[in-house]
Amino acid sequence: MHTFPWYSDINNSEFSHDHTYHLDHLHIVCTSRSLTHTVWIERQPDGSGQILHSHAGKTHRRHEQLAATAFPPCLLDEHWQDGQSRQLVSDYLDWLAPQLLMLPLPQQRRRELELKAQQRPLAVHRYYRLYPEVVDETLLNKILVAVVMRQAAVTA
Repeated sequence: MHTFPWYSDINNSEFSHDHTYHLDHLHIVCTSRSLTHTVWIERQPDGSGQILHSHAGKTHRRHEQLAATAFPPCLLDEHWQDGQSRQLVSDYLDWLAPQLLMLPLPQQRRRELELKAQQRPLAVHRYYRLYPEVVDETLLNKILVAVVMRQAAVTA
């Protein structure tokens, strides 16, 4: 039913029924937007991509090369016309911050996501070993210590 990355993470204490509604709404918003220009793209190691197939019937775009800058850093376009959709996408990316930190990101965006990731310390603890870099080591250590203390309190 759902096609969201890391969907298995939603069945924990950091997720509520309200979030399910938001995920469903985000799915509807993204699907309706993509119906007009869906393409299959093969990404290259340098971040660029090549169009393999276009569902919009535009065969002239097949094999077209796209620069790395054509792709949003967090894999979902954050520029939406209406405020509600823009906020929904922003909230979703904030919620995914611990996982998005596994991507190669510009330092400023990484810093923003590290701050947002504080809201999901258990997810940070789960994924931090996969982060290619950390901008604020002190913040990461603070998050990890809080998780260890929480886990110790539960087992005590």
